[in-house]
Amino acid sequence: LNSSSSRSSAASSYCEIKFFILYLHMGRSSRGTYVSLFVRNISHRTRPEDLRRAFEKYGPIKDVYIPKDFYTGESRGFAFVQFLDIRDAEDAKRYMDRSMFDGREIAVMFAEEDRKTPGEMRDRERRVRRSRY
Repeated sequence: LNSSSSRSSAASSYCEIKFFILYLHMGRSSRGTYVSLFVRNISHRTRPEDLRRAFEKYGPIKDVYIPKDFYTGESRGFAFVQFLDIRDAEDAKRYMDRSMFDGREIAVMFAEEDRKTPGEMRDRERRVRRSRY
């Protein structure tokens, strides 16, 4: 084996692994596939429209969701931004991670889980509140 052949093979393997990792972060909907980014440390006054405006410059967005505390109705300080295309989500993550947004440095990563239903969030909040007391 010559060195250019093994470099080419290594680059190909790296691309396949990178694609597989991105595939693991993808969700499925009845309309196709989407990719969710998890955005941490957003301001409590940040609105979905603010995030949409900032992230849509990287590509079409399916949804922006800011979870709220079940009891207070206030933002929990994080959000999910769903892209229609993996490459757009990858670009948004690359350029928005550790950037200043609405007076705060945000952290952007691929979401590891699907978005929770309101019932799942209520149950989780109850468990967390009980464990504190």
